[in-house]
Amino acid sequence: MPARNLRKSDQHESPPPLLSSGGGPDGSLPVSVVVISANSAQTIRRCLESLTIFDEIIVYLNRCTDRTGELCAEFENVRVIEGEFIGFGPTRNMATSYARHPWVLSIDTDEWLGDDLQRAIQKIDFTDSNRAYSVRRRHMVLGKPVTVGGVGRRKHVRLYHRDTGKYDSKPVHEKVVLKAGIRPTLLSERLWHDQGDRDREHFSIDSPAYGVSYAEQHPGKKAIHPGMALLRAWATFFKRFVLQAGFLAGWRGILIAHHAAHSVFVKHTAHYVQTRADGRADHRAETADLKDSEPNVTVGHE
Repeated sequence: MPARNLRKSDQHESPPPLLSSGGGPDGSLPVSVVVISANSAQTIRRCLESLTIFDEIIVYLNRCTDRTGELCAEFENVRVIEGEFIGFGPTRNMATSYARHPWVLSIDTDEWLGDDLQRAIQKIDFTDSNRAYSVRRRHMVLGKPVTVGGVGRRKHVRLYHRDTGKYDSKPVHEKVVLKAGIRPTLLSERLWHDQGDRDREHFSIDSPAYGVSYAEQHPGKKAIHPGMALLRAWATFFKRFVLQAGFLAGWRGILIAHHAAHSVFVKHTAHYVQTRADGRADHRAETADLKDSEPNVTVGHE
């Protein structure tokens, strides 16, 4: 299904030309916010309400069956594009191609900017394209902020120039790849992240899908036995819940540690199963080749 613009007031068949790094004529930020979304009606409003300082937000809808598109239409600075989902990295790059500004802020529908992060972005000098900016996230787990258990430690490049950065092609666990020599500046202000009502589904469903993808992305990596995967999972739970003080978050800490451990176990066992299946397929192919290469011997009678 080709990408199509859902707003009749701003239709175009191809991505628009880029504006300059100086921003719009009214002094607006030279930044387009890019969001990819499926069914995000429960979280999209808070996300968009935190982005009023930007004059363009691209919401790239795929496989959407709820009211996400209708909610987006309530915001004047939002342009909705509908297209195919081709993996997280490639889809983010596809969505970015519809942006007008040279700088891109990439966020998810279950994330939002606090006032402090908004002010920090407004103070950035966007004339230097050889810069990029990363953030850490402040997590909400089932309605309550959580800062222990290993969450919020990773740095994520989210603000970058299109000439010097883009997402890699990974279907999951994608990240922004920057031009050689560019080191992102870490903003001290954090990006809020709240999975809301999707947390229960996330803790039970997401990791198997990510595990299968891990197996597909590491076809040449030596697989470990499921028994060893189980030991690694237990070690991950202990690290998250005890060493990284997840116990301070109570039952939420147990969920965080369990999800991390489950993800470790599933990705390694999926990799093991895939490797075994590939090995059997290769063996059958080699056997078939040997049979085809054997000379035909005809036994006759004198």
